[in-house]
Amino acid sequence: MAKKKVRRKIKTTLGTRKAFILTIFILAQVIFFYSPFFRLEKVEIIGNQFLTRDAILQFYKFPLGEHFFKLKLEKVKAQLDKLFWIKEVNLSWHFPGKLALRIVERHPAFLVLKENSNQYFIASSDGMILKTGRSEDSFPKIVLEDEIKLGKIINLECIKGVSVCLDKLPVDFKNKIDYFKFNRNFEISIISKFPDKSLEIKLGTLDNIEEKLAALKELFLITENNKVIPRYIDLRFKEAIIKI
Repeated sequence: MAKKKVRRKIKTTLGTRKAFILTIFILAQVIFFYSPFFRLEKVEIIGNQFLTRDAILQFYKFPLGEHFFKLKLEKVKAQLDKLFWIKEVNLSWHFPGKLALRIVERHPAFLVLKENSNQYFIASSDGMILKTGRSEDSFPKIVLEDEIKLGKIINLECIKGVSVCLDKLPVDFKNKIDYFKFNRNFEISIISKFPDKSLEIKLGTLDNIEEKLAALKELFLITENNKVIPRYIDLRFKEAIIKI
């Protein structure tokens, strides 16, 4: 009899434990799926300077109230990457109910326009066309033969060429540059403005560009010392061609 009572007691205890565990499991499921703790209630945006919060939220309609389990962060990121102001975005979920967007934006760096056009655009340092611009915008100016469209990236050879020129040329010369021009073969020319004339400098491709710029610096010093400004310098060949 004693053994039977012990067995019944053990069965009752095990049954109680199972019921308790099942109850806890069901409560956990209810909390997990229905509690606002696990649902998207707030979107935090960090790092945006040029893109407004409203512009981001209008571009991507975040499903407020959606369970975080259903919110596919990789898909959200893929959509946000289509915003061409955004260079990089990282998403992280924070309980209770907050999605954080950490954004690295592209910054305006160049003024770009198509040759024989009055339509100006602003480009980033990696060549992304960000927005329309104005002729008075104070960025290095690049003139291209190709069409320019918002959200497209111009050839990086152009960006590289302009960046090298701005890095290697003396300040006095850079201050006189009106614009950089590229043809469809991505050969670079520099157009400089002087009080009584303009100067066109043909550098050609980016091959040996630093040697060409070193030669240009020497020519610039010579012409300045002689107070004679040429109207054309061609450095595409071994021997420089200069026209006064």
